[in-house]
Amino acid sequence: MTSRRRLGAALARAETEIALSTLLRHLPGLELAVPADQIGWRPGLQRALAALPVRVRPS
Repeated sequence: MTSRRRLGAALARAETEIALSTLLRHLPGLELAVPADQIGWRPGLQRALAALPVRVRPS
């Protein structure tokens, strides 16, 4: 893996972490709509969610 790809992967992980933590902070009732072991991943070299079913609990 080239240093450019490593940097890009690290940046993508950081962006995802920031985006999800911000979303969860603003929507505290957000939760998975299915058990975690039922979350599907897309096939291929890059790990990517096929879908992320969520629901918002009423506050």
